[in-house]
Amino acid sequence: MTKKLTAKTQELNPKLPQFSSSFSKCLHIPPDTQDVLLKKGTVYVNFCIQSSSNFDTQLVIKVVEDVLHDSYYQSENISPVQSMEKAILEIKDKISQLSSDTLTADPQSTEINFISAVLWGNVIYIIRFGDMVSYVMKEGDVSTLEMISEGKFSSFSKLVDENEVFIFCTKSFSEAFPTETLLTSSIPENDLKPDQSCLLMRLMQDTSIPKEEEVDFGLGNAVSKSVNRERVDKISKSMGKIFSGLFVVLKNIGKIVKPIWEYIKEVIGKIVPKRKAVLFTRKITQISRSGNKKTKGLVFLILITTLLSVSVFFTFKSKIFKEDSEEEVVTEVPQEEVANEIIREDRSRDEEFKIKRISPEVFYDLKITDPDAEPTEIQIVGDRLAIVDRRTGKIYHSEISTPNFITERNTYPGIKSLAQTNNLLTFNDNEGYKTYDIGNSQIEDSHTVDSLNLTYPYSGYIYSISNDVLTRSSGNTGKLEGRIWGQNPDFVDARSMAIAYSVFVLKRNGELVEYSGGAKTNFSVGGLEKPLSEPVKVIADLDFTNIFVADRGNKSIVVLDSDGNLIQQYRNDDDSLWQDIRGIAVSSDEKTIFVLDSSKIYKIDLEE
Repeated sequence: MTKKLTAKTQELNPKLPQFSSSFSKCLHIPPDTQDVLLKKGTVYVNFCIQSSSNFDTQLVIKVVEDVLHDSYYQSENISPVQSMEKAILEIKDKISQLSSDTLTADPQSTEINFISAVLWGNVIYIIRFGDMVSYVMKEGDVSTLEMISEGKFSSFSKLVDENEVFIFCTKSFSEAFPTETLLTSSIPENDLKPDQSCLLMRLMQDTSIPKEEEVDFGLGNAVSKSVNRERVDKISKSMGKIFSGLFVVLKNIGKIVKPIWEYIKEVIGKIVPKRKAVLFTRKITQISRSGNKKTKGLVFLILITTLLSVSVFFTFKSKIFKEDSEEEVVTEVPQEEVANEIIREDRSRDEEFKIKRISPEVFYDLKITDPDAEPTEIQIVGDRLAIVDRRTGKIYHSEISTPNFITERNTYPGIKSLAQTNNLLTFNDNEGYKTYDIGNSQIEDSHTVDSLNLTYPYSGYIYSISNDVLTRSSGNTGKLEGRIWGQNPDFVDARSMAIAYSVFVLKRNGELVEYSGGAKTNFSVGGLEKPLSEPVKVIADLDFTNIFVADRGNKSIVVLDSDGNLIQQYRNDDDSLWQDIRGIAVSSDEKTIFVLDSSKIYKIDLEE
């Protein structure tokens, strides 16, 4: 099996009281070892319990986790469906005993609804018990999963692809938050009732398993049968198209032949007297009836063969031309890829230029929160990670400890130049400069400025670049008014700015320069094999030892000392990734870097 998939999940869980008669919870239950992972996959669960009596919610959650882990992962049954069904029935019995022994005298009044997914290689197995709702989203289209039911159990399995998103939610959640709402707006956990929970799984390639490693997932005939079914479906569809085309061709030939035949009949009628024509017709009939069956069969065969030859010719003619045109498009890509591979394979000078190849984890994919998101910048604010979409003005944020991004209800079109001060997010948008409290979802300060390019808060002042002028303002009057700190063509269309004693500016041509006291210094970047190419972000801070640059063109994160000397370069070991670096964020202890590559966020632990 050439592709192994993993899932990035988002769990929308309500805040549960200690005791409740109706509650739900999403869980991710990983195996203990890599060997078990390869043999049994990973389990994802959403369950809901409804009863006339109260339960200790945390105790029930612990029981579900323990039973699922032990019953499923220790089962010797090769079928994930059967293993999971057995685990669910055991959970049902355990919870019934729990309610009967401790909190309620009527276990029959307890209803358990359960849905689980097992991701195994590139196959997903889904088992539902009771009343739960499930969807699948692919290429923006959301559809309900069509499951096979047997009693209270329903099951579903298929070969899956990257970027498919599976959604499992309780019935109460689906009624309160339709898929349109779920995929287009944030849902704060405080707004969820105890029986409202939702699990989102976005599938992506598992880079933790080496590509060259041969892994037997034990799927056996299940996968081959699925592949065979796909082949049969493709052949059936192709034959259907051929016969459909043949019918159209024959129909068109009939339309063409009919007027010709009528014309021939008319001409013969004029040339041959009616009596002779009748005799001629009778003669043909007599020949036909004379028992000369070989003649009849031959005539019939010639007619059919001619029609089929014509139709097949035109059908395959169009097919061949179509394939030729498609071949021209397809063959260009591999040549390009081969050329790129030749360039990428040369890593002989990595040590000389301090290039470290890493395989960082995907911290989150913002498309899970918002399929239409096109994030443009990223910033750490306290213990949260903020991401913005400049076009829509949306702000997304999550706790760093647990990736679960939500969308702010307020929007600020044109938002850019992110920074932070006193645990507040700062930025400028189409109106001017703002400071924003993510925790309270409100603007703290707003300053109107025209033609504003970049801003940066530093030591109680707000530094801003407009055209070729760098201004330092106090911002006390509601407008950014201050004195000109510096003026230079370097500031025109600058890409990024950061301040740590000196002002560091990424020029529009990609060069990193330093200004001190309003004057340009002799700072320069040294030690790189190639100069910075399309850099998008520079990060410096008073408390930082180093300067960090997101070098988009070279697919690299560059670390420099205060004099511009190269300390380290970080590049993804998979050269097909980091093709679209849009920003970086660095933790206050300089131990973690978050890289925004297209819609994905990668987390780099520098201590590893």
